[in-house]
Amino acid sequence: MNIQMLNHHESSKHTIGQEFEYEIYTQALLKILQDGSLCEEIILANITESHFAMLQDSIPEISSKLIFPKKGNKLKLAQLANLNAIHLLENNEKMHCNENKILQDIVSLFSLQQNINNIEVFDTSHHGGDFIVGAMISYNNNNFCKENYRHYNLTAKDEYGQMKEMLTRRATNFDILPAPNLWLLDGGKAQINLAYDILKSTGASVEILAIAKEKRDFKAYRAKGSAKDILRSKHLEFRLNHNDTRLQFLQKLRDEAHRFAISFHRHKKVKNISQ
Repeated sequence: MNIQMLNHHESSKHTIGQEFEYEIYTQALLKILQDGSLCEEIILANITESHFAMLQDSIPEISSKLIFPKKGNKLKLAQLANLNAIHLLENNEKMHCNENKILQDIVSLFSLQQNINNIEVFDTSHHGGDFIVGAMISYNNNNFCKENYRHYNLTAKDEYGQMKEMLTRRATNFDILPAPNLWLLDGGKAQINLAYDILKSTGASVEILAIAKEKRDFKAYRAKGSAKDILRSKHLEFRLNHNDTRLQFLQKLRDEAHRFAISFHRHKKVKNISQ
């Protein structure tokens, strides 16, 4: 039997008042209905009887599938889902605390002049000089902010020119989407100097870091563990151990920007083939 479980949990730090409980479940059930992903039964955990009755009345298309268990195995399943939600919430809180500490450590490592909580990361993608695109992702207050992600169609043929084109377009848009605390670039010293030159005319106070693979010869390339990322600011350079949390955090941001750029590049390529 296919069963879906819906649950919300309250905590002292993430309080969801009961007045919102009905709306939360309503939106979740409507999404399930819209996606066409209905199962035979939908168990609702951690809900009041009155809100359960209201949901049955307000969404008659799935009312027969809704279950509010009071005993037996389904109640145990609901309790387990509630426990999992508590653990997930606690883990998210720990992760956010850890990432705040990591951001503070990055500020200290590079002697940055301001705290970091709003980061933009840039990457480009192309195939043999065709379908050249750029991508910017946003990371703000411990979350990827996909509403601030941006794609760029680029015309420059070299990587330096592509980065210049993308950063210039972003900087001229600070009046619409305010500048972040930090730009993280795919590249090295040339890209960092380029970014500072572009920012001069805006008056924006943005820290700049870059991440890039170190250049290796053939033997080093074959050596296990030789592929290290180099982290740079305007005046500092680090090759951190692969398990360093500061490196891993910046790699996570870089990888998300790379994924976003690649997906847009593939979309353009497929679209061109289908025309």
